[in-house]
Amino acid sequence: MFDEELKVKAGLYAAMALTFIGYGGRYFGMEPVHNQFFVFAAWSYLLFLDNANYRLRGASLFVSRTGEFAALAAGSLVIFSLFELLNLRLGAWHYSSMPSTPAVRWTCRALAWAALLPCVAVTSETLRAARLDAGPAAPKLPLTPKLAKGLYIAGYSLLGLAFAAPRLFWPLAFPALALLAEPLAFRLGLPSLLRDWQAGRTGRTLRLALAGMICGLLWQNWNSAAGAHRLFDAPWAGPSLAGLPAAGFPAAAALALICYPLYGLLARLRGGDSWEEDWWPAPQAPLPAKARLWAAAAAALLCWAAFKAADSAVLAYLGWV
Repeated sequence: MFDEELKVKAGLYAAMALTFIGYGGRYFGMEPVHNQFFVFAAWSYLLFLDNANYRLRGASLFVSRTGEFAALAAGSLVIFSLFELLNLRLGAWHYSSMPSTPAVRWTCRALAWAALLPCVAVTSETLRAARLDAGPAAPKLPLTPKLAKGLYIAGYSLLGLAFAAPRLFWPLAFPALALLAEPLAFRLGLPSLLRDWQAGRTGRTLRLALAGMICGLLWQNWNSAAGAHRLFDAPWAGPSLAGLPAAGFPAAAALALICYPLYGLLARLRGGDSWEEDWWPAPQAPLPAKARLWAAAAAALLCWAAFKAADSAVLAYLGWV
């Protein structure tokens, strides 16, 4: 619809405007900008970095694959809504100093959650542009039915532990999701890191893990700088390194790897397309229109329930925001 040069300029101008408004609003204490600084910082970073990718490589996620960018943002919203519903039992985090106005709170929450996976994706693409797209060779991992069954059993076991004793084991819930999603995505021919490991390739895994750690560091600093905060119940987090607790680095790397197969499963609704340029399996036929409609309705309901759940985890509201 729009040519790439126009999208490059629009992305750059939008990034500049968000940076000016976000950092200016934070410095002068303008509300709700200061309170929701995370949203402005995340989207300005995302658009600036995507713009740099286009200029370095001649292609980028937002400019060259705008439909995939939009799908990834929507998938990010759905996946982090799922995490929020899990938190009803896990009690792993809560919120403080959130706006009391529902329209502001829900709009900014949607924008924040929708930015998270695209941030990881464009960071990963930047690392690839910097020639960090290869990893050491590894032994090929044959994904036998026995191994797949073992992954499922391990996933259900970890999830059971996390739900049975969330105070002690809540972090286990998230690797459990990866152990359940990876073999299923692999079996369906969808984006899966197991497919790389089957071929002895480690580059994508390492690149995503590094991108997750970079984003985790940025997210924590933006979260700390904002008026509204997400606070984690993690007494084992360890000392802070550049503003992120030591345990946060492997946790952020794991988060990126967990989201990869989860998004792969969501991509089945669109025929298995991926946000990556080099995803080699041929796309599958999209699901029937009726099935996609039901899936979209279920995703909307899940997001609504997650937003209500997040409101129940708010410790304090600001009546003037």
